Amino acid sequence: MALFTHIAVAALTCVSAGCATTPTPTASTQQGRRVSSVLTTATPGSGGILVKRDSGIMGGGCTHRIHLDGEPAAELRAGQAVVLYAMPGEHRSWTRFS
Repeated sequence: MALFTHIAVAALTCVSAGCATTPTPTASTQQGRRVSSVLTTATPGSGGILVKRDSGIMGGGCTHRIHLDGEPAAELRAGQAVVLYAMPGEHRSWTRFS
């Protein structure tokens, strides 16, 4: 029974460590793929919103599509970032796997 417990703990530790992500410094990120030229181009009076995805194995094979105010704006893979631009005010954003 003790051997089974040790194996189970070791397996759980390996699985947990494999799913970890690592914070990525902004200077180390690569440019994500821009889907909307409107939301990724600065205009007079607009503010920048930095969207950054950590690197690591957790979901690393998936692309995340970033939406801002109902419009697809960019696609990010692990370790990528993009700056979106919007006028001051309230906005809604969300992410979907693509």
